[in-house]
Amino acid sequence: MRGLERDRIQESANSRASNRSKSDKRPANWQPPLAGYRRVYGRAWISVKHVYGPAVDPAERSELEGMLATCA
Repeated sequence: MRGLERDRIQESANSRASNRSKSDKRPANWQPPLAGYRRVYGRAWISVKHVYGPAVDPAERSELEGMLATCA
């Protein structure tokens, strides 16, 4: 997956206003307001982490696990 595609996935789960409120917050501090998008957003976040390799802290991991457990 190319960078632009990853960026579109990250933004696709959010409206413009929601994306602005998200800013650079991680899943432990922000989730899409529509519950149906949380799993998609969580998977995209994990994809970006996998490609770029930054560490995942315990709070972030817990939130991502919760996001993946939601039904879309």
